[in-house]
Amino acid sequence: KQKTAYEIYQCDWSSDVCSSDLAAAGAEGGSGGKVGDGVGSGNAPTGYADRVRKKIKPLIVFNAESTPGNPAVVVLVDLAPDGMILKRTVTSPSGDPAWDRAVLLAIDRAETLPRDENGKIPMRQIKLTFNPKD
Repeated sequence: KQKTAYEIYQCDWSSDVCSSDLAAAGAEGGSGGKVGDGVGSGNAPTGYADRVRKKIKPLIVFNAESTPGNPAVVVLVDLAPDGMILKRTVTSPSGDPAWDRAVLLAIDRAETLPRDENGKIPMRQIKLTFNPKD
């Protein structure tokens, strides 16, 4: 039996079971890192990750050379049915508060996530991972 989005959302993000459930429900790709582990009512359509990447990546204002390494920040984004970003929450900080703020500001600037090629928002919640040097 496939878990509902609510059941997946409620699980511990670090558990192997949740990771596989989220991967099955999400999209692979990248946006200054990757778009992945989307939580929704099914798999994200092919190309959706690219649409998200093209929307958010140009909005990130950050000098990647100012931070050592390539720390990842993971952000959980809740979406309205029309794609409007309702809430964004850092679920795993990068350790560099400036990078985390830059990513959150970029998501705020985006205001919405794009629709898929069918004109729909394929998921109501998506986990985004961003790395400054990707």
